[in-house]
Amino acid sequence: MKANQKRKKTINKASLIITVLAVIHLAITFFTDKYIFTFPDKSEKAYRFLLLDYPVCKILAFAALIFIYSFIYKVFIDKEKEENTLYKMAVCGFPYLIIMVIIMKQVV
Repeated sequence: MKANQKRKKTINKASLIITVLAVIHLAITFFTDKYIFTFPDKSEKAYRFLLLDYPVCKILAFAALIFIYSFIYKVFIDKEKEENTLYKMAVCGFPYLIIMVIIMKQVV
């Protein structure tokens, strides 16, 4: 019973750290977006769509960051990763990822 409680505390702590990292990462993107993207003037018709699309994109980016940081935790940091199915899939898929990167680099 104690091992199960300890595992739950570890998961809760990891979830909190993952969420905080994702929030910090997302906060940084609010400052860096203006250097990467071009925004229309307020007088342009596209500005109305930007007001709707920007929050939706930020919500999707936050969900993606949570997923990415959770994946990194489960594959590289989790102490019981050998039992984790995601870890097994990552270990099997990593060689194929390297091959795909090499092929794509030659194509592009």
